[in-house]
Amino acid sequence: MDRLKIDNRSFVQHSAESEGSMFTFRSGWYYEGEGERQALKLNIEKTTGEETQSWFDEHPMVAFTIQELKALLEPLFDVHLFEHDYEKITPWDQQSGNVLAVCVKK
Repeated sequence: MDRLKIDNRSFVQHSAESEGSMFTFRSGWYYEGEGERQALKLNIEKTTGEETQSWFDEHPMVAFTIQELKALLEPLFDVHLFEHDYEKITPWDQQSGNVLAVCVKK
C-alpha cells in the first residue's frame, strides 16, 4: 500500500457463520500523513443471538511509497509490480496505491 494514497476511511469487510455465531472481520490501513509509520487496523465481531462481542487490534507497519519500496528491493531482486486484484493478474497501472510485488532474487 502506497502511504501517500491511503484513504483512512476505507476498509474491507468479510463475514462468516460458524456454530450459530456470525463473525465479521474488518481491516483497513491508517496513515497519519507524515513519517514512515502506518497501521493495519483490525476489528472482529462475534454475534450470537442478541450478544455481540468486539475485538480491536492495531499492527504498526513501515510506510513506503511504491517507488521507495521498489528502490529498496531492486539492488537484490528483480521486482515485478502487479495490480492488487483478486480476480486476475495484470501489470500495475502506475496509478493505484495498492500493488502486489513479486521479487526474484538476483
